[in-house]
Amino acid sequence: MEQLSGLDGGFLAMETRSVFGHVGSVCIVDAGGARSPLTLEHFTRTIEARLPLVPLFRRRLVTVPLGLDHPYWIEDPDFDIEFHVRGLAVPSPGDDAQLSDQVARLHARPLDRSRPLWEIYLITGLRGGRAAIYSKIHHAAIDGVSGGDILTAMLDLSPDGRELPPVHAFEGERPPDPAWLLLRGLQTLDVRVRAQTDTARALVGLLETHAAVENVRYPGFGALISFDVADGGAAGRVETATQLIVNATSLGGVTSTMESRHRWEGERVPEGLLRLSVGLEPREALWADLEQALARA
Repeated sequence: MEQLSGLDGGFLAMETRSVFGHVGSVCIVDAGGARSPLTLEHFTRTIEARLPLVPLFRRRLVTVPLGLDHPYWIEDPDFDIEFHVRGLAVPSPGDDAQLSDQVARLHARPLDRSRPLWEIYLITGLRGGRAAIYSKIHHAAIDGVSGGDILTAMLDLSPDGRELPPVHAFEGERPPDPAWLLLRGLQTLDVRVRAQTDTARALVGLLETHAAVENVRYPGFGALISFDVADGGAAGRVETATQLIVNATSLGGVTSTMESRHRWEGERVPEGLLRLSVGLEPREALWADLEQALARA
């Protein structure tokens, strides 16, 4: 069992119903000259033989109750290769536009968090005997380097292939007790709250000296800061700019958010009022992003 880092936890926290955290790739292969037909069964067995090279392919998430801490990776005791390796065909002879439509449809679906966070598809029926391999994997499970390593593990440089390590029986891990996860989350909660408060206090001092900011309000504790910018238009631009920034958390799975209160409460609040909910990002990185957003005020 291994706990996700703050960066990887941030990739999970950023997801919404319309924003997903997975990345995808498409490889076009010449299946016409293959020594044996490139069927889904053959493709599945090929991927299965390479699972020892990519251990993360058999890891799934276990979440902490109430979201009090980052999730954990465990070796999935119910791992099913056929859930992750799938096949489909475009009407033959398929062209690039048809392939693009299929890939767009597949990429628009979120990954199932109750299973290892990856899927790979064999797409057949393309013109000229070609086939496509579309894969998607969650950004929480990889970075740019390991993404390249996965592709290297899955593909060979020649049709002869290579010698692979033996595939041993796989049993997985028993999921941890939710009560234990909850207790561990509570034990570290105080550390995270103090970190948020320290960051908020530091940001208050910086906001008070910024040319675009007026009337900074902060009670001296907690994570909520409110302040004014010139008008509602400026508040909207700052709010939009912060929504375009993805901050990676360093602790606890909490990201900072900014919202214009005038948009929700109308004349009840000043037109240029903004409220910042401080997360657990490194304060230097958070302030750099806020400065970038406030430049639009």
